Amino acid sequence: MKWTILGVILFLLTLTILMSFTSVQTKVAQFAINRVNNEFGTQMALDKFQYVFPDKFRLENLYVPRETGDTMAFAKSIVIHFTGYNSLQNAAYASEVNIDGLRFDWYVEQGEKKYNFVQFINGFTKGSGGGSKPFKLNVAEVNITDAQYILEDLNCETCYSFDLKELNIDVENFELDGAYLKMDVNQLSTLDLKSVQLETFKAHFELQEGTMLFEEFDIKTSRSTLAGNLKFEYDSYSDFNAFVDSVAMTATLVESAVDSKDIIHFAPTFPDFGKFNASGKSTGFVNDLDLKEVYLSFGKRSNVNGDFHLLNTAQIKNVHLETENLDLVSNFYDIQDIVLLFSDSVLDQRLAAVGDFSIKGKFNGHINQFRTDVNIETE
Repeated sequence: MKWTILGVILFLLTLTILMSFTSVQTKVAQFAINRVNNEFGTQMALDKFQYVFPDKFRLENLYVPRETGDTMAFAKSIVIHFTGYNSLQNAAYASEVNIDGLRFDWYVEQGEKKYNFVQFINGFTKGSGGGSKPFKLNVAEVNITDAQYILEDLNCETCYSFDLKELNIDVENFELDGAYLKMDVNQLSTLDLKSVQLETFKAHFELQEGTMLFEEFDIKTSRSTLAGNLKFEYDSYSDFNAFVDSVAMTATLVESAVDSKDIIHFAPTFPDFGKFNASGKSTGFVNDLDLKEVYLSFGKRSNVNGDFHLLNTAQIKNVHLETENLDLVSNFYDIQDIVLLFSDSVLDQRLAAVGDFSIKGKFNGHINQFRTDVNIETE
C-alpha cells in the first residue's frame, strides 16, 4: 500500500516538473482545449496550462470568441484547485477558483434573439451527439478580480445596457448544472460607467430558464441601500428589452433608503423625489403592479402607508393609482415639492398655515383626475 501511495506522489512530482517547461504547457493547453471544443462544439483558445503539485492548475489567456470572431470572454489568469471529476455524472469539482483580468462581453448579435453567452452555456447542456448528461461544475469558492462586464442588445439602441468596470466578486457554493446556475454572492463591487457605483452586493443567486432569483439581497450604492428578496419570471431573456411589460416581479423590500437618481438611471421618466425610505411587498409587472404593506417616508416629515394597485407606472405622469386604505401624513411644503414634479402649479401659500395634516381613505384615478373618499385632519 505504501509503495502505491509513494508511486502516486512520485508521478505527481514528475508531472509538476514536466509542466514547468513552456513547451509542455503549450502542448497540454492545445490538447485540453481541443478536446473541449470537439466535445461541445466551441472555439475556445488557451495559451498555457500548468499543473502544480498537488491539486493546482493554472490557465493563462483563455479566450472564448463570439460568432463574429470578436471576444465574448477572456481571462488573463485562472487558478483552479481541482478536487475531482465524475465521468458518469459529467461533473467537475474544485475547492477554489481564482480568476484575474476577466473580460465578459454579453451581446445579442444582430438578427439574434438570445444573448451569445446564453447560447454558449446552452451548448454545455448537450455533449457530442446530443446524448451526454448536462455538464456540471461545483466550486466551493470563486474569487474574481479586476473584471469587466458588458451587456448590450445590438438590435436595440434604446434597450438598457451595462458597462461594468473594476468588477470584483467573492462567491461560495458555485453550482453550474447545464444552463442552471446558483451561488452565494458574499461580495460584489463595481463601477458602472453608465450609472452608479455599486459598493456592496450580497445575495443567494439562482438563474435558470424563465427565472432569476435574488434571495436575502443586501445592496449598497454610493447613494442608496436596499435589502430584501426579488424574483424575476420571463419567457426569454429578450423580455428584459421590454422589462416594464414583459418581466414579472415578486419582491419584498425592507429597511431600504433609496436615492431617486439610482432609479432614474433604469427608468428615465421617474421623477426626482430626492431620497426616501421604503419597505413593502410587490407582485406583477412594472406597468401593472400590486403593492402590499407599503411604507414610504419622504420630504422633511411625510410618510404614506397602505396597499396600492398601480398602472402605467413607467409613465409617471399617466400613473393610475387605486387604494382602499390610504394613510398619508404630510405638510404643505413636501406636497408642493411633489406637485411641481408633475406640473407648474403652485399651491396657495395660505395652506402652509394648516401645518401637518393626515389623509385617510380611498383613492382611484390619476394625479389630475381622480375619485376619493377620505378623512382629513390638521393640526
